[in-house]
Amino acid sequence: METRNKVGFVIPTLGTRPEMLTRVLSSIEPVSDEIIVVAPKESWGQIEKITADIQIKLVQDPGTGLAAAINEGFRNLSEDIVFANWIGDDDGIYPNEFLRLKAKIEHSDCVAVFGDCDYRLDNGALLGRSSVGDRAAKILSWGPDLIPQPTSLFRLSALKEVGFVNEDYKLAFDFDLFLKLRKQGPIEHLSATTG
Repeated sequence: METRNKVGFVIPTLGTRPEMLTRVLSSIEPVSDEIIVVAPKESWGQIEKITADIQIKLVQDPGTGLAAAINEGFRNLSEDIVFANWIGDDDGIYPNEFLRLKAKIEHSDCVAVFGDCDYRLDNGALLGRSSVGDRAAKILSWGPDLIPQPTSLFRLSALKEVGFVNEDYKLAFDFDLFLKLRKQGPIEHLSATTG
């Protein structure tokens, strides 16, 4: 019997933007096997209302910053999750293209894959597209970080190996994570807009 590689998402949120949280949940729910929402306890009631029809696991935000919330979510993913990412409540993915991203990492030895990314205003209008392509991974050691993290997918085993994201960084923890992962194996690009 073939086992299916399972995908887990972590959503760190304060729970103060329910309309955005609803939108990101609707984008990831079709491609997720597990969704962990990390939020302050006082926002759980509101989150439970908007997630009544979606199976999620609520985890208490440790209250020591975004990186700590992301790590808490990763630590709470089930043992059968193979691939994971975190996504902000103001982000989203294109499910059909994301499935292509998943297929790419499943059929390669890479530790992470990423696609191109649309950047949108709060009203949904397209602001621009990140389409640096595979050059983003090639120039990573020199900076800047041009890999769009929301449109990435990581091997959970590689995330565990590097200790998840560095909680000492307030803003550059995704850049630091990609640098650490690059030492574990290839980071590959998919020519598709996945988010």
